[in-house]
This record gives sequence, C-alpha cells and structure tokens, in this order.
Amino acid sequence: MNARLGVLLALTVSLSACRSERPPAPRPPEAHRIPHVQIVRRITTGEQRARFAVLQKRNPGRWVLESADQVDALTGIVRRARREDSSSGAGTALPSEQAEAAALRFVERNADLLGIPPGDLVRLTAEAASPRETLVLPSGHAAVAVTGTSPMRGFLSFPQLASQIRVAMTIDATGEVAAFVNDSTVHPQLAIGLDPDLREGDPRVVAKLLGRRVFALVVRDEPDAPPRIAGRVELGMVAAEDVRSVRPDILVTDGAMGAYRTYRLVYVVDVMKRGRASGQVFFFTWKVDADTGDVVEDARAPLVPEEP
Repeated sequence: MNARLGVLLALTVSLSACRSERPPAPRPPEAHRIPHVQIVRRITTGEQRARFAVLQKRNPGRWVLESADQVDALTGIVRRARREDSSSGAGTALPSEQAEAAALRFVERNADLLGIPPGDLVRLTAEAASPRETLVLPSGHAAVAVTGTSPMRGFLSFPQLASQIRVAMTIDATGEVAAFVNDSTVHPQLAIGLDPDLREGDPRVVAKLLGRRVFALVVRDEPDAPPRIAGRVELGMVAAEDVRSVRPDILVTDGAMGAYRTYRLVYVVDVMKRGRASGQVFFFTWKVDADTGDVVEDARAPLVPEEP
C-alpha cells in the first residue's frame, strides 16, 4: 500500500513538473505603431568619400575630390564636382538641344547621387543656365540646368517635403559634363506615421497654449540705423476662442552643427488676437507635437510700426 502510494505521488509530482515546464502561452501580438518622428544623422567623412568614388567610377574623365564637403553629409548627395581633364576652350559649344540632351543623360545616369528618385526622371526638364550658377564656364562649353519638382511618395499633402531639383552643368564640346553644381533641396523618403495620438479636435492639442500672454512689438525706424524695438502692445492671454485653425504638418529642424535633421509630425495652431484699444488684428502661429501637445516651435511676436 505504501509502495503504491509512493508511485502515485511520484507520478503526480512528475506530471506537475511537466506542466510547469511548458512554455507560457504566447501573448497576443501588439499592433505595430509607426513612429511620428524620424532622425536623419550625418554620414561619416569616409562615407562621403565613398559616395564621390561612385561618381568617379560611373562617369568618364578624371573627377576631382578636393573636399569631402562636396558630398552633403545629411542627404548623401553630391553637391559639386569638376573634371580636371575637360577639353577646356577646345572646339565650339554644342547647340542648345544637344547640350540639354547631354545634361539629361548625365542626370539619368547619376540620379541616385544627385538626390533624384529614378521614377521622377520624366518630370525633369533642361534649360539654359546662367554662367554664375556653374563652377567654371570656359569657351567652347554650354551652361545647362536640369530642373524639376518631385513630391514625396506618401506625403503629397506636405509640399515642403517635395524635392526641388536644380543641377547646373557645363557641357564641353564633346558632349560630356565638365562640371556641375547641385543646388537641389531634397529630403530622404520618410517612414513617419500620419495617425497622431491626438486628433485635430482634441482639446489637448491647444491646452498648453491657453493662458499664454502674447504681445506685438512696436518697431521704430531709424534713418541711419537698423529698426529697433520701441515698446510692445499687450494683447492679453490666449483663450480657446482665439484659436482659428489646427492643421497637421511635418516640422523639419536641424540639430547643432548640422549633426542630424529631425522630421516630426506636428499640428500648426493659428491664433488671432485683437488689440484692446486699436482693434487691430494680430496673428500668432505655434507648432505642437501631434502626440502630446507639447510646444515644439514658439510663435513670433508680430511687428507694428511706431506711430509718428
């Protein structure tokens, strides 16, 4: 009897141990949340040089790297370059149509190095450029600029994120690019969520603006000196009824010493205040974090000329 009881107890303990060693049931997967802020960090000098090396390998001629800063450290695009073996002063400049075609071919071949998504090449056009836009313009060369605008995929309602392309080039008599300056404004393809934690009508969007004292600055014009602040017009505190509009936006800010660039989903809050004595209307604009309502860009005080 004792032996049989001992066996049963052993089996019970063994089964209990087996049950305790089973892995816990998996937790239900949490919904994937796309962040509403993205930080782009500066690339290293070595990476800048490597990007320029791709340009040298891909294009004919001896392209000169005089400084790593020829490659933009935040966007990774090549900003300027020249060939040291260009046919300077030789021959007659190409007709405009041929020079523009050569410029477009160069941009198509180097689109990724110039900050142009390949799918946007069809939106580009070529036109005559001012000699002042190019690095050099010796005789026998043509000046051409390739221009265009490319909205960012997925962010069409944020026009400030569209790439503004302008690459000014000198084309030598052989139809090759001798030098270029890339003045384009480009942004990396973002992966920011557009579904903020706070909706536009949520009172928390403007809560941290209410009660703020605002004023306009009175500016005095000096005949032989810059204008100076001569006083201010007190406009009281911001109230809920002063808010005129709330709209989503992407705020772009650069970090100290150009070490990084931040893209943040925000709300732009427009406020209107009226002068108590004059009845004059003044407008203020704040930008607040779309998840928390924290102020990330303060409003600027409007300027009022001093009355004589």
